[in-house]
Amino acid sequence: MSARKVYDLAVAVGKYEKDGQPRNRYETIGQMMETDAGGRFVLIKPTFNPAGVPHDPGRDIMVSLFEPKLQSDLPMEQHTQQAPATPPVPYQRPPDKGTYSPPPKYHQEPLIKKMPTQHRTEQAADGFEDEIPF
Repeated sequence: MSARKVYDLAVAVGKYEKDGQPRNRYETIGQMMETDAGGRFVLIKPTFNPAGVPHDPGRDIMVSLFEPKLQSDLPMEQHTQQAPATPPVPYQRPPDKGTYSPPPKYHQEPLIKKMPTQHRTEQAADGFEDEIPF
């Protein structure tokens, strides 16, 4: 079964002026396809989020259908060659090399060296001895 593109699906995402006339700026969100048997289906880009389309609250979003443009109809800067899609490579677990052993520990000097605690006994003015650690 093969299918061909019949229409581009687009939504208005903004406005601009051309020759003093207001115009809509469209973003293509997918395509309508037709099978050899005459059946139709729609493909929508997985990155399309309808919440990002400006619209009036309580109103539906209008999706427009445009006949697809031929590559020769596009300006030169829009001619892009896409790399052929390559299928994703499934994850392959590396071969077992035996049992797990943690990496060797290395000795690292502490950033702040501990100073030995010294206690000094002094005679307080009231006659008692106070132990004040310094």
